[in-house]
Amino acid sequence: MSRVFISYGRADAEDLALRLEKALREHGYSVWLDRHEIKAGRAWEEQIEQGILASDVVIALLSPHAVRRPDGVCLDEISLARYNQKRIIPAMVIPCRPPLGIYRLDWIDFQNWHVPAHYDRAFARLTGSLQQRSASVEGTNAAVFGRLKPMDFGIELARLTRGFVGRKWLFDQIEEWLRLDDSRMFMVVGEPGIGKSAALASLVQRHPHVCAYHFCVADLLDSLDPFLFVKSIAAQLATQFDSYHAALEAVDWEHENVADPGVLLRRLVADPLKPDVLDTPAVIVVDSLDESLGYAGRHIARLIAERLKDLPPRVRIVASARENADVLDLFSEYRPRPIQAGAAENLGDASSFVELKLNEPRVHELLRSHDVPMSTVAATVLAQSQGNFLYLQYTLDALLAGHIHPGDPNAFPEGVIGVYYSYFERIFATYGTYSKFRPLLDVVVASREPMDASRIGGIVSMDPFDVEREMQLVRDFFPKREGRYQAFHKSIVDWLTGRVGRSIRFQVNLRRGHQLIAAECWRQYQHGAVAMPDYAVRHGLYHLHEAERSDDEVRLMRDPAFIRRRITLGRGIFLSHSYRPAESELVGHVADALRAMGHSLLVDTLVDTEAEWKQNFTSNTPSMSVVIGFTYTRNSPYLQEEWRLTRANGVPLILIMAEDSPWLSETPHLAGIPCFDMREWRDSPEAYQAAFSQLSALIGEATTQTRHHKDSWQ
Repeated sequence: MSRVFISYGRADAEDLALRLEKALREHGYSVWLDRHEIKAGRAWEEQIEQGILASDVVIALLSPHAVRRPDGVCLDEISLARYNQKRIIPAMVIPCRPPLGIYRLDWIDFQNWHVPAHYDRAFARLTGSLQQRSASVEGTNAAVFGRLKPMDFGIELARLTRGFVGRKWLFDQIEEWLRLDDSRMFMVVGEPGIGKSAALASLVQRHPHVCAYHFCVADLLDSLDPFLFVKSIAAQLATQFDSYHAALEAVDWEHENVADPGVLLRRLVADPLKPDVLDTPAVIVVDSLDESLGYAGRHIARLIAERLKDLPPRVRIVASARENADVLDLFSEYRPRPIQAGAAENLGDASSFVELKLNEPRVHELLRSHDVPMSTVAATVLAQSQGNFLYLQYTLDALLAGHIHPGDPNAFPEGVIGVYYSYFERIFATYGTYSKFRPLLDVVVASREPMDASRIGGIVSMDPFDVEREMQLVRDFFPKREGRYQAFHKSIVDWLTGRVGRSIRFQVNLRRGHQLIAAECWRQYQHGAVAMPDYAVRHGLYHLHEAERSDDEVRLMRDPAFIRRRITLGRGIFLSHSYRPAESELVGHVADALRAMGHSLLVDTLVDTEAEWKQNFTSNTPSMSVVIGFTYTRNSPYLQEEWRLTRANGVPLILIMAEDSPWLSETPHLAGIPCFDMREWRDSPEAYQAAFSQLSALIGEATTQTRHHKDSWQ
């Protein structure tokens, strides 16, 4: 039987907690409840932590006293359970907003538990969930989540808030902004590792007005997708506002071709979130906007900048970013709120953080064994950190692990780059050792998605077991999350690729990484496009382009079987044409015919200028399976740009000749690109139908199921 920890608020849920404890024990479960487990003479926080760590499941009784922000008594317990990846079963006792860290978990309804029939039904669901080990125990939000498929950053939220201290001065600024300032955005800026993400995570966990949040993570491509961003925000809002939840369920957006994430924001968030839903400010937190710039189209930062004022006035954004010129320019109307490393308030927070860490029992014992005063270590660490929390975290962890001698002040590297350099210098004592290891990082850094050991091993010709063993060397900076390796923060990638720092000793060979991945993608292709693993289909063209394998890149773009595989994996087909409205009628005919075949389409919006056309194309191209471009007598510059952008983003291009295009035969690099002649579509329906039949034979009928290949690349 599972070991169960019951988290509850004594002020409003104690009776139910005691009843559940008794009933679960009668069913054979081992139950931890503070009323009977807390022992006198020991710190109660430590006993609660041990109780959670020893349990298999945490039942979280949701009530205002338990989860109200900022001082709900069970918020820390839920966060600790999430941090340690314990299974959590929420149970709603008294109506309240569920903590955002567990918003994706549906709750069991114990609101009428005093009524025997209601209690029996809810308890049966609870025991059923305990036995089935299912993640979702009731369908309260199942319909909305099933449609939106939101992202879940709950574990990251728990990690960032663990051991958090300080930032009262920053939170006071946010409170003053909410009360007195009518601007829509509060932008926190600062250097890498200064603690922006942790501060915003704490805000999410503790502030009563925060109703949704999102983390932009550079090497987690889904987190940079503006469409997924909108859907995740909408899903969280649905758990916080009942009237919005009802309005969202009534929105029929799935049957429309929403090519613009801004339009999706209006449909899913702005329109259903009526002003009368909000009687207090509704704060949406977005972390690391600068990392969203890595998205090759209309990124999240631009989406917010352009569409923020579409949202009801009470919706406010608290965001963070590095001091990135592009982000600051996008949000130039909002005053940046810096966390400055050398500022007195930041140094005070750093000192509090060091004091908290050094007062842990294990550190006390370590310093005592080396006969080093705590004040000496604290002063040395703080002086060398220059106020950077990333430095502090990793230096103190290294101290505790025995990698740094507490009595040697010179052992502490200077600044955050020094953390990386000193760590790598210690791990890779000789250059030859790193030279043997570097191909792994070449591949991990060049990859478009986090990779597992099997995929990396296939690329570098190494057994997955050996990959796992080798990657342990850099686990602090490239942790294994959900079985895949990814950089813990963009700053380590910046250092390894030479964007920051001076020494090239530990730089990765990014081009070599692309070459290795491209070679494996090409090897997989030799067995036929139908058998290619999903990663190779999604990103093979991109890696071939970055590896400068132009001939192979073009060959792959021309392969009908590859094009059909792309279509099974992507969002659909993008129909791109010139920006002149008079030339759009054929596009409509082709679009209707492709929809009749079951294909999902995005169609260029009619615009007035070349600049708007280019922006539409650039925004949509990266997310598409295939681009179909229409050629006209005068639009050679557009095809040149389409060709450049599709290649840069690894997307195949198909051409439809809508008018005489003599320049097409004079453009060598377009030779061999599939091209279908529909110039006579008005005068000769037979010719049009013949050309369209050839096009449909190339792309195939739409399928309802995506092929999944169970091989080393999955």
